[in-house]
Amino acid sequence: MAYPRFMGVRPFILLTAAALLASACGSGSEQPATPSISSTVPVTTSPGEPAEPASFADIEDEYEESVRVLLAAGRAAVDEVVTNDPDGLHARFDQDMAAELPIEDLRATLDEMTGQAPLSVLADRAFQQSPAVGFYRAELDFGPEVLALTFFFNEEGEVFRLDLEPQPPLPPDPAAGYASEVAFLLPVEGLWFVFWGGDTTLDNYHVVAPGQRHAYDIVVWNDGGTHSGDGSVNEDYWAYGQPVFSPAAGTVVTAIDGLPDQTPQLGRDEANPVGNHVVIEVADGEYLLIAHMQPGSLTVAEGDTVESGQQIGLVGNSGNTSEPHIHLHLQDQPTFNTTATGLPLEFTDYLADGQPVERGQPTADQFIAAR
Repeated sequence: MAYPRFMGVRPFILLTAAALLASACGSGSEQPATPSISSTVPVTTSPGEPAEPASFADIEDEYEESVRVLLAAGRAAVDEVVTNDPDGLHARFDQDMAAELPIEDLRATLDEMTGQAPLSVLADRAFQQSPAVGFYRAELDFGPEVLALTFFFNEEGEVFRLDLEPQPPLPPDPAAGYASEVAFLLPVEGLWFVFWGGDTTLDNYHVVAPGQRHAYDIVVWNDGGTHSGDGSVNEDYWAYGQPVFSPAAGTVVTAIDGLPDQTPQLGRDEANPVGNHVVIEVADGEYLLIAHMQPGSLTVAEGDTVESGQQIGLVGNSGNTSEPHIHLHLQDQPTFNTTATGLPLEFTDYLADGQPVERGQPTADQFIAAR
């Protein structure tokens, strides 16, 4: 089946929705040699210590209203795709988008899509990254295939970018049903937001990489987004500089430090996808990887024994990443590579959207905090 694409859309500083907040760890290629813990790069801090807001109740109404608005706008736009209404959809574009994707091209694309197979929405989600940028992502049933369609909205509710891409089916999970005996704690203080987490492509773009199948990317959401200001520097981001703690006791088998932070939304270090990171052997055949920390911030070295809850570094933006956040996942090998198998990572004794969880796996769009 041919995959229609929306052509002529201008380049923009944001990545596609599949990498909006975390290009994270790329495809899982081997890490090249990198600087060691002896780096002397200065450590910086973030606007809030610990992360703010302090509780889900502080943020619930604002967040839910932002999602409500985005879902309404996104569902209206995707309905115009499904029903082949190019005029209605084109009217939602901002001036630049309308110029670069003329109505004639949009009409031809929608005719091609709807002519090949009936379209229907399987699932969707929305997220307000900042007051100026929100996105809506839907997975569409496209005959035997699934398409991922993403709309990016500006502060006026206009579409300034859209992406359409095939969503291949996931292979069986070789670690399905696996349960570690380790009691993992959240690696952070305060309230954090799960941007990627879960076992579907909509909730967790990592699932296509075998070693990262059960990975998480978490950020701080406050005052309408993940950052203050225009988000052009790392210090704008609420997560940046927050302390990172070891979720479990174990032995450090990898501690890479000294890689530079990337410029938010612009920089990408594809040669060092996990950036400054720590890998901790927490049990036989279980290795916990925590990525994207600030240069010069690691407080552990290879061979160290760490305790559960011990600080190991600060949140940064190093590696193949689009903004400051924490990436973590559990795998069966001690190095970040393409042959590892990702293992389910459950946390204990935490709050999810204000509700206590004794043991569980957080999912996308949840606010989580330690109890």
